Amino acid sequence: MIEKRHTVRKYLDKPLDVDLISLLNARIEQNNELYDLTLKLVVLRQEKGLIK
Repeated sequence: MIEKRHTVRKYLDKPLDVDLISLLNARIEQNNELYDLTLKLVVLRQEKGLIK
């Protein structure tokens, strides 16, 4: 019998650094071009240049 998949994710309640967001967007853009995708990163902007 095949078992059901179960995933547990742990999320941190802290903002992402602007530099990390830039790196993620660059990687997404590369993969979109390479694999003909249309992915994008969606973030909520907060004060002081940090993103959550």
